[in-house]
Amino acid sequence: MPVIKLHGNEPLNISFDDLSHTYRRFSYTITHLEADFTPSDGLFTGDYLDGFESGLTIDDNAQSINTLQDYTHYKLQIPNDKCRLTMSGNYRLDIKDDNNGGKPMASVFFMVDEAAVNVRLSATANTDIDIRRNHQQVELAVDYTTLRAPDARRQLKGYVLQNGRWDNARLLPDATRVSMGLLEWVHCRDLIFEAGNEYHKFEILDIHRNSMNVENNVWDGEMWHTILWPDYKRPSYVYDETAKGSFYIRNTDNTENDITSEYVMVHFLLQSPALPYRLFVNGTWTNDRFLPEYEMTYDNEKGMYEAVIPLKYGYYSYQYLMFNDGDIVDGDVNDDEQAGTNNVEPMIPPTEGSFHETRNTYNALIYYRGNTDRADRLVGTY
Repeated sequence: MPVIKLHGNEPLNISFDDLSHTYRRFSYTITHLEADFTPSDGLFTGDYLDGFESGLTIDDNAQSINTLQDYTHYKLQIPNDKCRLTMSGNYRLDIKDDNNGGKPMASVFFMVDEAAVNVRLSATANTDIDIRRNHQQVELAVDYTTLRAPDARRQLKGYVLQNGRWDNARLLPDATRVSMGLLEWVHCRDLIFEAGNEYHKFEILDIHRNSMNVENNVWDGEMWHTILWPDYKRPSYVYDETAKGSFYIRNTDNTENDITSEYVMVHFLLQSPALPYRLFVNGTWTNDRFLPEYEMTYDNEKGMYEAVIPLKYGYYSYQYLMFNDGDIVDGDVNDDEQAGTNNVEPMIPPTEGSFHETRNTYNALIYYRGNTDRADRLVGTY
């Protein structure tokens, strides 16, 4: 969940690889979005962007060195010397290929927080549907005394996220307690999450030696294949330190990681009976999208689900999620409503289990629109 502070010192870093050594001129545009991630039609670009509105290019690039897979690494920071954001809220940065008629290549969503309210959040295993079993319940308080919000229930809105995921994010319902300058959500069933289990993890630093949870590395004549140890059914909770779906690119030398790390085909294996669902590998590095390249297929002979995904050297954490047929459309959860109000949520496979001890991370995003504001502002995060 990329959040930076308005007028803060820590920038947003964006980077990606183009799998060739051919230079391509990539440009980008920045659009302010409402709390539900629709464009803020009431704003002009100059209302939220100080600097150039067009002609913004990604000029920082370098070719890979001594890798079998050629690639060019591109990166940029927001803000930079060409543009600076002047308003809080949600944003979309669209990257286009100017060498190919401005073809859209990628979109990056991020948030800018002005930190105008105080947000307190806690999670408990003693929920309104079970006690220390399979769920966790979030309680939330927002102190908005610094804002002019005569109709706070209408003017303030927000989301609660588990491990930074949007596929099961919750739009805040009406506050259960309202007092002078304070909204609280206590014993709110809408903020109950399935606890799940700790994420799996592995690390690839060098194809000539096996790293964490790597069984073998195999050369097929064109690419290296990294075979992970199979994941088996976890009948109980086992404590483990994981990064909740995050990843970090690095290699054995831990130098020039961005341009000296190799790409390999990673084989994910999950021992399980065949299930009447679609199974996906999920993590921050999949952008929480459920695309065909992250879907697992069942091998009857092995009695396992398998997915083969090209990844760059580094540390990765991941989980397995499953859906009914029809729940996924174009890689996203099938939902006709606004963001965070999904009628469809992913299910946890029976191999993974769901345990109240799981150390999930919960975040809150609080938005505000004053009586004279023309767009939603992000006024607080946790």
